[in-house]
Amino acid sequence: MEKEKNKRIIYFDFLRIFAIAAVILIHVAAENWYTTEVRSLTWNAYNIFDSAVRWGVPIFVMISGALFLDKEKTIKDIFKKNIIKLIIIFFFWSLIYTIWDTCIGNITNPTDFFIHFFKGPIHLWFILMIIGLYLISPLLRLITANKKSTKYFLILSFIFAFLIPEIISLIDIVCSPVAETIKYLNGFMNVSFVLGYSGYYVLGYYLHKTKIDKKTEYILYILGILGLIATALLSALASIYKNLPIASFYEYVSVNVLFTSIAVFVFGKNHLNKKLNDKKTKRLVFFSKSILGIYLIHLLVLFLLDTVFNFNTLSFNPILSVPIIWFLVFATSTLLSIILNKIPFINKWIV
Repeated sequence: MEKEKNKRIIYFDFLRIFAIAAVILIHVAAENWYTTEVRSLTWNAYNIFDSAVRWGVPIFVMISGALFLDKEKTIKDIFKKNIIKLIIIFFFWSLIYTIWDTCIGNITNPTDFFIHFFKGPIHLWFILMIIGLYLISPLLRLITANKKSTKYFLILSFIFAFLIPEIISLIDIVCSPVAETIKYLNGFMNVSFVLGYSGYYVLGYYLHKTKIDKKTEYILYILGILGLIATALLSALASIYKNLPIASFYEYVSVNVLFTSIAVFVFGKNHLNKKLNDKKTKRLVFFSKSILGIYLIHLLVLFLLDTVFNFNTLSFNPILSVPIIWFLVFATSTLLSIILNKIPFINKWIV
C-alpha cells in the first residue's frame, strides 16, 4: 500500500469523485429541462443546478490527458489495454440500455433495436470520445514533449474550439444568418486536430505539470466563478429570448465552461493533493475504482425511478426534488458498481 500511495496522484481521485457527482446532477437536472416552460421557476431551478456542474465531464477528460500524455505507451498497448476494453464496455452497456428501451416500449421493431444498439445510450458518447483521444495520444504526446508546442496547441484550441463557437452562439441569439455565415467561413479553416476535446486533454497534462503562482491561481478562480455565472445567465437569457430551451452555453467546449473547469482542476491540484494514511488511501482508491461503473449504471437507475416508481424532478419542488433524486441515483449506482467490481471478469471488462 505504501508503494501505491507514493505513486498515486491523490487529487485525481478526489476530482473523479466530484466529477461523477457533477455528471449525475447534470443528468438529473436535465431530466425535464427540455419540456418545462423556460420562464418558469422550475426551469430556472434546473438551469442553475445544471450550470453549476458543467465542469464534470471536462474534469474527466483533463485527468485522462494528464495521465495518458505523461506515459510512454505504444500504440499496441493503447489498443490492448485500453481501447479493446472500452469497446467491450460500450457494446455491453449499449445492449443493456437497448433491452431496457425495448421492455418499456420505446423500441418496437428489430431495425430500431439494432440502430439503438449501435448508437448507444446518450451518455456512452463519452466512451467513444475517449477512444478517439486515446487513438491520437501518441501524436499529442509529440506536442506535449515541448512546452512551446503545447502552449501553441492550447492557444489554437482556445480560439477554434472554444472562442469562435462561443461568439457564433452569442450572435445566433439575435441574428442567425450572420452566425451561420461565420460558422460557414470558419469551417474552411478545417483545423480539426485542435477541435473537440483534445484541448481539454492537453490542458489537463499542461496544468498538472505546470506550477501556478498564487496570483494566477486566484485569477483563475475568479474566471471560474464568472464562467459559472455566465453559463446560467446566458442560458436563461437565450432561452427566454428564443422562448425555448437553448443549450448552446451548456456546451463543454464553451469559454464559460472552460474557465470553470480550469478553476476546479487547479483547486484540486493545489488543495486536494493531500497525504493520507493507509486506511484513508485504501478507501479513496476503492471508491475511485467504482466510478466508471457508477457512470455506466446511473442513467438506468434514473430511468427506473421515473418509469417504475413515477418519481422524477417534477414530483415536487425542484429545489428539493433535484438533490434528493441526485442522492438516490448516486447512492444506488455506487452500491451497484461496488457489487459489480467484486465479480471476477465483470470487474475487469465491464466496469
